Amino acid sequence: MIKISFGSSFKNVFKKKIKKDKNLEKKFWERIEIFINNPYDD
Repeated sequence: MIKISFGSSFKNVFKKKIKKDKNLEKKFWERIEIFINNPYDD
């Protein structure tokens, strides 16, 4: 299983972006889940 970690600069930018678009956060976590389960998925 893949382990993903996020740096503090990413976390700060991510928080600012998702405040403007909550749907973006949902899409992001869905894509992360797909990547974790199958990193070679298109």
